[in-house]
Amino acid sequence: MRNKPTLVFILIFFALITGVILLGVVEGGSSSAETETIKLAFDPPTYNFGDVRQEAGTVEHTVTLRNDGATAVTITRLVTSCMCTTARITLQGEQSPSFGMHTTGTRWSGVLAPGAEAAVTIMYDPTVHPDLRGPVTRTIDVYVEGGADAVASMNIRLNQKD
Repeated sequence: MRNKPTLVFILIFFALITGVILLGVVEGGSSSAETETIKLAFDPPTYNFGDVRQEAGTVEHTVTLRNDGATAVTITRLVTSCMCTTARITLQGEQSPSFGMHTTGTRWSGVLAPGAEAAVTIMYDPTVHPDLRGPVTRTIDVYVEGGADAVASMNIRLNQKD
């Protein structure tokens, strides 16, 4: 019978440990809002400028960025893959500064509500690469508050000519 108190103690100890572990999982679990995946999409997902001549200068085109998720998203910046490409976003009539390859530290943000759309104007300047001829592909990435990685991307294509 001397072992009975030891057995009871061991059972109570394991029950407490199990309870603490289960409580930690429940308490530390994420809510559905926290685990909601950000769903931003460009329309169209790629755009082809066609032939671009240096003498014509900068070309631009506006695409749509749509929030297909269930929660609002705070967009903090756009980043382009090359200095020849810049982009700006217009949310609820407010236009961001132009963003490029090395745009950091810009204090701008805009909220895109669920189901809402924003206009993204993309500019390509062929004079940045005066000797470049042929096919070109550049990328525009969208970053949001609290995110280290891009949450949406699109490509532009063109054929740079004399």
